[in-house]
Amino acid sequence: MLHIHRIFVIASFLGALVLSTASQPAVSQITPSAETKPTDTKLALKAALVLTPEFCADKATQGSFWTNGKTKLFIGKGACLQFEPILSSVFSSLTRIADASAAGDAQVVLVPRLVNASIKTGFGYSYAEVVVLLEWTVKDRSGKTVWFETVEGHAKDTTPEKDANGKFIRGEAWVVIPNHAVKDAINDLARQSASKMAASPELQKLAAEAATAQTPR
Repeated sequence: MLHIHRIFVIASFLGALVLSTASQPAVSQITPSAETKPTDTKLALKAALVLTPEFCADKATQGSFWTNGKTKLFIGKGACLQFEPILSSVFSSLTRIADASAAGDAQVVLVPRLVNASIKTGFGYSYAEVVVLLEWTVKDRSGKTVWFETVEGHAKDTTPEKDANGKFIRGEAWVVIPNHAVKDAINDLARQSASKMAASPELQKLAAEAATAQTPR
């Protein structure tokens, strides 16, 4: 009788375990690519990107001639190489122009202005970071400003120069920054700008209004 009771208890336990497992929800497998896949939707607007010769030659300096000389960051040159291909992913069409007066039939005109570019250093100059600050003004055909935003771009160089004893030889007034760090900061700036433009409620509204105006009645 005791033997039968033990079999009954074991059978009850196994049955409860099966029911508990069956009642648990299935775990879905989501790949990282499915989570981070970018949208292919563009704003249905014809855009003109104003890259003047003055902007393309714009640069920032940091440091002092009285210490170890100034560091020059040629931001405009890099921006004029990277902005057009990256921002073209935001609008249905994008044309680069050298002057705002040549906007033609563009529905929006994108005007960048370099606010500042600087180098930040970590404790003991263990790293150097390029920070670029840019101001965007987007105007419609009438010349009215429809979007205004300040965007930051960042890039960090973690391989500072050292002397023969392994000590860091960078200083606040002079920081040797490899070209790729400046390029990466500008690339980050362009991508941040594209993301903010694409998400702008003002530009989305303008695109929707333009699409409605072109719809036959």
